[in-house]
Amino acid sequence: MGPIDVTLFASPIGWSVGVAVVALLYVAEKEWGDQSWLRFLGSPLMACWLLGLTALWCIIGSTIPEWAQFSTSWPFVVTMALLLTHLALVIIHRMRQFATRRDFAFLLTHLGLWIALFSGMAGAGDTKELYAVVGRTQETTSALNKEKERMEPISHSLKLMNFKIETHADNGSPVQYSATIRIDGTDCPLAVNHPYSISWDEDLYLMNYETDSRVGEVSSCLLLLVCQPWKYVSLIGILMLLAGTIWMMSARNRRRKEARP
Repeated sequence: MGPIDVTLFASPIGWSVGVAVVALLYVAEKEWGDQSWLRFLGSPLMACWLLGLTALWCIIGSTIPEWAQFSTSWPFVVTMALLLTHLALVIIHRMRQFATRRDFAFLLTHLGLWIALFSGMAGAGDTKELYAVVGRTQETTSALNKEKERMEPISHSLKLMNFKIETHADNGSPVQYSATIRIDGTDCPLAVNHPYSISWDEDLYLMNYETDSRVGEVSSCLLLLVCQPWKYVSLIGILMLLAGTIWMMSARNRRRKEARP
């Protein structure tokens, strides 16, 4: 009953399972859509229960230490899977009865939400976080995995070229940390809360630094390399959700104005 190993659902298993489940739900809705249990699974009451349960898990998860990995626990993952199943049934049912422009806005909203949630779950198996200690003397070509159990090779060479600590003019307290990192022979700027995008799916974050007391300067820094192949899929889902929501709200306001005497 411990945390689920999300790497088990890395590509192509994650998206393959998603496609297979959606196909099965389409057949089930088409063949047994009038069954009471299937209608309940796609009903507004089920949506309220699942959203309430999701909110409860989020509140509980915020009070649990990060090492407990609540976001990959069985209760949370099962709830997310049920929510995806519910959304898929709602979308399939509305697609089979598509008739007006209002249905298009409804589908855009719910399909965007489904894509955002699914990419978050399936993408967790493909997301990698590696910690690299980068110094001034030699290039770094390996990093520590997220669990900090073993070193893994990285596809880039990293070297610290410069490190700067910006301080407050009044009391001298640090306000920003920035560094220049040579990535595959190219000098790239990096700062706290300002990651550098190495590629479309890789981002580099500045996490910490180490000072050499003998010379009084920063000798190395800790970098976080995050690989997220699904991040743009998730972004597309969020944009679809926003567009559909705005469309539905504007259409509702227009109908209210037209209904006024």
